[in-house]
Amino acid sequence: MTVGIVYRVPGLGAVLGCDSRVTDEHGEIMTDSDEKWLVAGSAVACCAGALGGLGVDLRATPPRNWPELRKALTMTDAVDRGLDYEALVYDRRGDALFWSDHQGDALRRGLYATLGSGGATALGALDASAPPKTLEAAERLVRRALRITCKRHSACGGRLRVLVVPRRGTIRVG
Repeated sequence: MTVGIVYRVPGLGAVLGCDSRVTDEHGEIMTDSDEKWLVAGSAVACCAGALGGLGVDLRATPPRNWPELRKALTMTDAVDRGLDYEALVYDRRGDALFWSDHQGDALRRGLYATLGSGGATALGALDASAPPKTLEAAERLVRRALRITCKRHSACGGRLRVLVVPRRGTIRVG
């Protein structure tokens, strides 16, 4: 199970956060150290569900931008594999937030979105906070929402990873 968050600070960039826990269909913890994020050129994604071999392929040969990532995520091969996943994608080039799954994608209006089984809990934590005006403040808010979710949702947990993605410059992973 997963909790994923993308919080966009208009004009400055975005902060992505996710847990690292993977459970089986019975709720048994398989690992607490999965990487549920992907950098694809100008696009950075947080993923939930079963990317399976596609995730391995995308990490080995990352797409160069959001259109290439979109094509890879929605290609017939992914549908044929029966992949059940969702992704939140921040595109640095367009300063835009997208939601995607094997059936397509959509532009997300607003500043933030969540995904995964813990998404609703994280959304509550974000809704209860004032919008941050800097990437540093957004990072603190995303970390707080992740901690709250992992405390309240037993299928979420493990190492919490946060990516600070400025519109220009180096992505910081922590």
